[in-house]
Amino acid sequence: DPLLGNDGTIIQSEKGVNFLLQHDNNKGHKFLTGFEYRQPDLIKATNQRFGAQVQGINPSVLVNTENHRNFRGLYAQYQAPISSNTQYIVGGRYDDISDSGSHFSPRLGLIHQVDDANTLKLLYGEAFRAPSRIETDVKNNPVLLGNPDLKSEVSKTLEVLWIYMTEQQLLSTTLFNTHINDPI
Repeated sequence: DPLLGNDGTIIQSEKGVNFLLQHDNNKGHKFLTGFEYRQPDLIKATNQRFGAQVQGINPSVLVNTENHRNFRGLYAQYQAPISSNTQYIVGGRYDDISDSGSHFSPRLGLIHQVDDANTLKLLYGEAFRAPSRIETDVKNNPVLLGNPDLKSEVSKTLEVLWIYMTEQQLLSTTLFNTHINDPI
């Protein structure tokens, strides 16, 4: 039996810009905000089977004709003291993807300085991921077939962190629970 296999090429290009502004008033109040714009293009994706005679497979260009997509994101976060040992964090990120919709992802947290070496953190955050062009637009491939009906996934994570830090040592432990809606 002759050897069978697949050989392929994927070429992707991406342009973008990211802007970030951060301010710390040295009294415990910290603010950051930013904007991101990206435009990834899936330029070429091909696949060819080799080896024994292959029937029913057309080794051709494997990408739908859609041009590019646009990713826009706007984010902000504010951190401030509640007491001399405790701070809160509130923030969020708004993402808009031209072919996948939009989502607001909140971020909340409490940070408590137990003593000079020990810190406890309680954090909640969401993350949003749109399917890639390879996951949605690859076609006519015997190994990987894109699904144009894929929806974006949203993960929600709750974390509890303990951090022990001195000038010579760092020890960190995280307990977390993540739930993913509509995993890709």
